[in-house]
Amino acid sequence: MTAGCCSHPKRCTGKAAASSPPPRARPEHAPQIRLPPRRRRGDPAKVTGMTALHTTSTLRSRGMTARQIRSAVDIGMLRRLRVGQYASGPHDEPLEAAIAFGATLTCASALQRKGVWVLERTEHLRLDQSGHQSRGALRGARRVHWGQGTSLDGVDDVATALLCAQRCMGREALLCSIDSALHQRRITRSHLGFLSGTSEGRWALRSSDARSESGLETLPRVRLRRLGIRVRPQVPFPGVGRVDLLIGDRLVLELDGDEWHSTPESRESDRRRDAALIAMGCLPLRAGFTRVVHHWPALERQVLEIVRRDEHHWHGRRRREALDVPGFG
Repeated sequence: MTAGCCSHPKRCTGKAAASSPPPRARPEHAPQIRLPPRRRRGDPAKVTGMTALHTTSTLRSRGMTARQIRSAVDIGMLRRLRVGQYASGPHDEPLEAAIAFGATLTCASALQRKGVWVLERTEHLRLDQSGHQSRGALRGARRVHWGQGTSLDGVDDVATALLCAQRCMGREALLCSIDSALHQRRITRSHLGFLSGTSEGRWALRSSDARSESGLETLPRVRLRRLGIRVRPQVPFPGVGRVDLLIGDRLVLELDGDEWHSTPESRESDRRRDAALIAMGCLPLRAGFTRVVHHWPALERQVLEIVRRDEHHWHGRRRREALDVPGFG
């Protein structure tokens, strides 16, 4: 047998042994790790935004051993949130903190993630009554709700979030979220009966209008109607399309959210709409989030001055002409 060969004659030749280095042994502490792919329909890895959530059972079902899971945590491929629950991908601090506490995101936090318009952006968690978490451990959260509910991947569904919101939000903030949820068909009016348990919920149900596309339309609508002013949402105008709010016959209040009105193209489109409305004899008035939410008294005075002069109505021949056009009068 040639020197340097292994002792098994059928597995080795002297030439091969001399020219090929021995295979490198994989370190005992570094098993090969491959995380499950992001979820397709029916896949057990849960994706919330860009963060993938996993449980021990789903990781094991995709072929990872317990040692591989521990190694993935050690090298940062997985983040252990609590016993049996992990996250991968970009860090979602509010969601992962909620799961680590054994809680779910609810109220405004959950509604915002569902695409529902919310007035406040503070963090809200929900714990069921059977939980053993101490209030001291949750001291960093702005608001903690206690009670049963329905959630998926650490985020409450819209009904559970609104149920918590009626005990937490003010009337107007609750109404803004209800209008938005109805408009986006995240929930139907027939499934909002649970809100009738409080005076805030009953008022919000009476005042809700699914035509309002955001809270920036809801707030002026209810505030001006409270003053006895006729306000209609999403009224169509020929050649222009729907306007956010029509006060009286011709005062058009357009509410510009930063998400849709911050680009040069959108601002140019707004100018063309205003020019078309002015050519019809209308009075377009624009306001953004800051004026509606933080400086409402100044905007209200401006509207009331126009109403006091009765400039929000058509008069004489213009009124008769307007009554013949859909959307006017």
